[in-house]
Amino acid sequence: MKRNPKKTQELILKEAATLFASKGFAGTRVDEIAKVSQVNKGMIYHYFSSKGGLYESVLANQMQQMFQKMQHPHGDTEWDIIQNAAEDYFNYCYSHPEYISLMLWEMVSKWETLNLITIDFENETKQFLIETIERGIQKEIFHSDTDPRMFMSLSIVQIFCFFPLFRHPNLLNPGRGRKMQDSDIKKYRQQVIEQIMRSLQPDQ
Repeated sequence: MKRNPKKTQELILKEAATLFASKGFAGTRVDEIAKVSQVNKGMIYHYFSSKGGLYESVLANQMQQMFQKMQHPHGDTEWDIIQNAAEDYFNYCYSHPEYISLMLWEMVSKWETLNLITIDFENETKQFLIETIERGIQKEIFHSDTDPRMFMSLSIVQIFCFFPLFRHPNLLNPGRGRKMQDSDIKKYRQQVIEQIMRSLQPDQ
C-alpha cells in the first residue's frame, strides 16, 4: 500500500510528541519513535533531517495547535477579554498534558529550541492581547505599571506550571488513591485566574 506522506508525517509527529513529552529530547531515541510510528527510521530522517529537526517540528506543531484554539478571544470589555483568554489557555493546558510536559522540558533547557522557532509565533492573537492590555491601561481598567508582555509571559508560565502541582506529594496532591476530579479543576481554575487578574487591578 502506498503511503500518504502527509499522514505519515502527522503520525510521526504525534508519536514523537508523546515520547518527547515523557522522556525529554535527550532521553528519546529515534529508534523508539520509528518503532511506535511503525515507519522506517530512514523515513524520519527523510522528512525531518535529524532528531533535532523532528523535535523542532513537534514543538512548532504544538504551538500552532495551541494558537489555533486561542485565536478568537472574546469579551465585552478589556478585562473580560483577558480573563477569558486566560481561562481558555487554562482549559487548553488541562486537555493537552503533552503540551505542558513539553513546555516544562523546554523551561528546564532554558527554552533552547523554542527560542529557535519563536519568531514564527508572533501571531495576530498575541498582538491582539497585547493591544487589549495597552488599551485597558489607557482606560485605567488595568494597573498603570503593567508591562503587557511581562504580564502575558508570567500568566502563561503560572498556568502551565500549575498542573504538575497535582503530582507533588505536599502541595495539591489530593491523597493516595484519589484522582483529581472535574470539580477540583473548576475550583482551582477559578483561583488561578483570579490570582492572575488580581495583578492587573489598578491602585484604589
